[in-house]
Amino acid sequence: MKPATAITFKAPGKIPAATPHHLGMGGKSPAGMEIDVTSQYITIDGKPVLPVSGEMHFSRYPNQFWEEELLKMKACGITIIASYIFWIHHEEVKDEFDWTGDRDLRKFVQLCAKHGLLVFLRLGPFCHGECRNGGIPDWFWTSSAKRTTDPEFLARTRILYQEIAKQVRGLLFKDGGPVAMIQLENEMCAGEKGIPYMQALKRIAIEAGFDVPIYTATGWGDSSIPPGELIPTFGSYPDTPWDTNYKPYGTEHSKCFFFTPERDDGFIDNKAVVNDAGRSKYKHPYLTCETGPGIQITYSRRPIIQPADVLSLALIKVGNGANMIGYYVFHGGTHPVGKLTTMEENLGRPSMLIYPTFSYDFQAPLGEFGQVRPSYHGYRLLHLFLEAFGSRLAPMVPVLPEAYPMDLDDADTPRAGARVAGNAGFVFYNNHDRFNPRMHDIPGVSFKISLPGGTIAFPAQPVIFKKGTYGILPFNLDVHGVVLRYATAQPITMLGSEKECTLFFFQLDGMDPEFAFVEGTVDSVRLPAGSKAKIQRAGGQVILTGIKPGRDVQITAIAESGSAVHIVLLDAGDAGHFWKGHAWGQERAIIASTNLYFDSGDAVLYGEEACGATVSIFPPGGLALSAGGVGIDPATDGAFARFVLPRKKEAARIAVKAVHGKDDPGSWQLDIPKDALDGSQDLFLSIEYIGNSATLNVDGKDVADDFYSGVPWIVGIKRWAPRVLESGARLSITPLDAGDEIFLEKWPAAGKGAITMQKLVSISAWQESSVRVTNGSS
Repeated sequence: MKPATAITFKAPGKIPAATPHHLGMGGKSPAGMEIDVTSQYITIDGKPVLPVSGEMHFSRYPNQFWEEELLKMKACGITIIASYIFWIHHEEVKDEFDWTGDRDLRKFVQLCAKHGLLVFLRLGPFCHGECRNGGIPDWFWTSSAKRTTDPEFLARTRILYQEIAKQVRGLLFKDGGPVAMIQLENEMCAGEKGIPYMQALKRIAIEAGFDVPIYTATGWGDSSIPPGELIPTFGSYPDTPWDTNYKPYGTEHSKCFFFTPERDDGFIDNKAVVNDAGRSKYKHPYLTCETGPGIQITYSRRPIIQPADVLSLALIKVGNGANMIGYYVFHGGTHPVGKLTTMEENLGRPSMLIYPTFSYDFQAPLGEFGQVRPSYHGYRLLHLFLEAFGSRLAPMVPVLPEAYPMDLDDADTPRAGARVAGNAGFVFYNNHDRFNPRMHDIPGVSFKISLPGGTIAFPAQPVIFKKGTYGILPFNLDVHGVVLRYATAQPITMLGSEKECTLFFFQLDGMDPEFAFVEGTVDSVRLPAGSKAKIQRAGGQVILTGIKPGRDVQITAIAESGSAVHIVLLDAGDAGHFWKGHAWGQERAIIASTNLYFDSGDAVLYGEEACGATVSIFPPGGLALSAGGVGIDPATDGAFARFVLPRKKEAARIAVKAVHGKDDPGSWQLDIPKDALDGSQDLFLSIEYIGNSATLNVDGKDVADDFYSGVPWIVGIKRWAPRVLESGARLSITPLDAGDEIFLEKWPAAGKGAITMQKLVSISAWQESSVRVTNGSS
């Protein structure tokens, strides 16, 4: 039996006060809303916040579907929409700017404003983003003057910035619009030599009219950050699409799965990482703009990113002290086809660094065709936590444990960090490492934290860090006068008022839930009738054990003032289906059997099983719900009210017929029923194949592609309707050679004596429908 492990932290006695108006940044809207940047965090109307930025490239997604995708992002807790503005997408031909259709920046920003989302514009002129020339048009790409203070390049950049400014005129934060942040350039890692160039870009941006609260530049590597002018932002990824190495990685790449004071990440700029926490670029609020929620597939590297790979990475960034989490990209897209060329990356890097012509899926939480991946639901739990507790978390400083892993191979020493302010804080832990096969369960874990007001040790019974898990545990959490000394469950959010509120937690794998209250802060602690939980008092604490997850209120703590704090502990399954948003007149918590977003005070459910879905809603009062004009009767579901949406008819089974080409062994004609979109908003194809790559052709034009990675290729067809329903589509698969220099998580088995593989295994299809749930009493 491995001996028990006490993870020990020593909190700082005093934390330097945050200085307002850091670098002179900040701004106020005409309505009086104020955004400020302090030396440690961002505030809105004087309150610390921990915003969540998600990147979606408007010019890589059909504009007629932007609004729904933005609502999906908002429902996941994204509060800021970031987007590159790829110069080449708008001025492919010199002096001919195009801001129409899918390039309509103004429409995109207006939709963000409509739904209360702030906007973070990444202006370029160089963006990268796996775009052709990094976004610089062909007609300037060959010039040696690019990305310098050369007058010709700055003159063209001035024109670009002026054109962008025209598109967002009246939409800046100071005008009552959503544009609150801009980024200049991208990855200018020239050290001090690049500072005059970055200074020139800021001058040009301001002269063009970009008066915004926050100005940033990417901060990794030997970044060129003009002192006192720009806030550096950081990032981290679970793999490297810019590497041609087709061999499996080892723990030399495990750094991103450790808690550390360093903000640089070797995966982004491994040739210029400067690991010096005393550098000037660290003396700013810690913001990220490229925390990877996925990774792009390339010809050489085709990793399959699992939810734990990216969810643990984001949690670690918060534990490390990040006070804005920015994801690149949160929504996948498709490279557009230009007038002259295609738009995928071709930066002249190694010849094997080849990208798909169309697909920029990125294995993102919301994929290239808007499909929802499992990571989306994990992110929502983290983002709800940041929304509810961000004002407390943002001023907290990161603290590392006294016993730290010895090296990147160490799978035995627990990986943990804490954020602390005064006597309160949160413990973050991670026992997942994509690159370390030696990771294992770590039993007997407890915590000991030295605080200014004394030492806290918990829990009463040690917990297990299960392999592949990660989580957040609160200590000394003050909720309207009731102090939760600790909990071995992860907080999600809270609803209610100071007089009566409900905290939602979920059970973590490997941890028996314990909740302990500071005895002097509670008048009484109550359990529901029939509960088998136990209450004991020891060391000035009221400790509750044996709590079973469910949808009931499992604990009620009454403060001396009479205010009530209820606790609902969900299991992991319910937590994955937990949503929170404004619906039917107030903030609601919903457990739904399908996906949803909030729109105009209603909830819109979508997915394969939207009709007939089940929703359980808290608080349950004031509801007379209907869907499709049909009223729905509620049933009691613990503290929730449960509604089952009417099912109009059995879900149609759509059969897509694949006819193998007689003259081309790698070609199949896909016949899609003409009524495939009847009663639905999209039809998704799941194409399981073995080969090097696959391409879909509609009406004689290639429209989508995929590099084989071992997982089915998911394609949504609505963007090509009605032509795809009339003429079908042609699927082409190129052969995969057993000797190809490609990294795959698992190579398919070639037939006996075969060296090439080219096979369509199966095609399945499902309809995605949606239903709006309204309330007759709202």
